[in-house]
Amino acid sequence: MKKFSRLFHKESQPVRKENPVPPAVQKFGANKDDDEFYQSIENRRSIYVLSKDTVEDDSEILRLMELTIRSMPTSAHAPSARIVLLLHDEHDAFWQLTREKMKSIMDYADFTDTQARLEMFEHAYGTILFFDDQETFSPTHTKSIAGQYNGMLQYLIWVSLEAKGFGASLQHYNPMVNEVVKKRWDLPSNWDLVAQMPFGRPHEYPNPKEIKPLKDRVVVKDS
Repeated sequence: MKKFSRLFHKESQPVRKENPVPPAVQKFGANKDDDEFYQSIENRRSIYVLSKDTVEDDSEILRLMELTIRSMPTSAHAPSARIVLLLHDEHDAFWQLTREKMKSIMDYADFTDTQARLEMFEHAYGTILFFDDQETFSPTHTKSIAGQYNGMLQYLIWVSLEAKGFGASLQHYNPMVNEVVKKRWDLPSNWDLVAQMPFGRPHEYPNPKEIKPLKDRVVVKDS
């Protein structure tokens, strides 16, 4: 495994104190940074055709991963989400293993389309694997609750990658590849793989999406 792949478990920068700026003196109102943040939210799409070109150094990608997982909400101070950042050969190895596993369990006719998608994901720059640590589960922190917090982490990372100029999509080849992944990267048995996010420089952008009427999706009660 490449040295960089093991760096995830080490803080690349000192952990900052939570909420260093008191709420009373925090910035309010909109400015250019706010506009860029909301633009990243709006621009976030599932982008499948990606290249191995990068828009950031590996160290900056790692810093982004650490920042997001450190900043996300947790249930009862029991963070259950885990991520593994796969780059370069390790990224390629994941999609090759996934292709081998899916080929072994699918009919040939069905596998043809799946193989094309998997090869497309392999052409990306890197992949983020999302896990839930089952050892953190308790009567008040169930698998369902853990899934909600992991979903928030996935979205936060997705928007953060978009803000940096990366494209990404969210995939779910679990649980089929769970065991081969844990074996290949020597991960704890209690880590449950829940999603995969290939990312890279966008090569093709999706068509404009249809937005369902917001009046049917947002309800305001104001007495």
